Amino acid sequence: MPRDNVGTQRNAPLPRAITRLSIVADAPLFAGLATHCYGVATGDGVLIVDPPSQRAAALDQIEAAATAPIRAIVVTHTHPDHIGGVAALHERTGAPVYGHPAAQPHLAPHLPFHALHEGDQFAGWQIWQTPGHRADSITLIDEQERIAIVGDLVVGSGTVVINPPEGDLTDYLTSLGRLRAASLRMLLPGHGPVVVDPAALLDYYMAHRLQREGKVLAALGATPATVEALLPLAYDDSDPALYPLAARSLLAHLLKLEAEGRAVRHEAGWSTVL
Repeated sequence: MPRDNVGTQRNAPLPRAITRLSIVADAPLFAGLATHCYGVATGDGVLIVDPPSQRAAALDQIEAAATAPIRAIVVTHTHPDHIGGVAALHERTGAPVYGHPAAQPHLAPHLPFHALHEGDQFAGWQIWQTPGHRADSITLIDEQERIAIVGDLVVGSGTVVINPPEGDLTDYLTSLGRLRAASLRMLLPGHGPVVVDPAALLDYYMAHRLQREGKVLAALGATPATVEALLPLAYDDSDPALYPLAARSLLAHLLKLEAEGRAVRHEAGWSTVL
């Protein structure tokens, strides 16, 4: 099965309590790309997850889709395409903001912010801290429905870029493994289609990273080599146009291998352990 389709289903029906809006983010780096903003009905209102745009039309769309007053804004992580509308939506609704404790410095200082910690119960969802894509990433788990809102921990199409220093591959694989062990039936990602077979996608994600790790190890030699020199060897199956992003993922692999004592960093580049 092509990797873009592993475990996913376009137009998969969502639980009745959840609405999804695909909104183009404001952040220039993500121009033209849509981020999924979720509305979750709770007992006394709606919580909005990851509003990506401060444009009036986007805020109108979010408010129109809300089936009750907006009581809270939740950020899964603080990449610009997930928080672009947080301040503006707060100004409109007065809703406080919730996220990982480390998220607060990346948000507007005037926002009323409440930290969500590992294991917290929030509006019927359990909070997991799931670092890797970014250190301030959280996942919302509905244990009864076996559904998770995952931000960019996974995406419905392709794989996730791990960009050091904010991304950490060891943490990322740990978070994926934890999600895999939860036996969930549906993942709601920040981009791409709904994941209806989480086990299949998560198994693919972890196998893909370990396969790439093998290629990185094979590319390393006794003579130090730069990331640029290693790229065509470790990513020989990738379009060279994607090398700038691949270089960040390659660095994430090298840092993981260094931490495990399987690669050595030199002034001139990276080598295998002799």
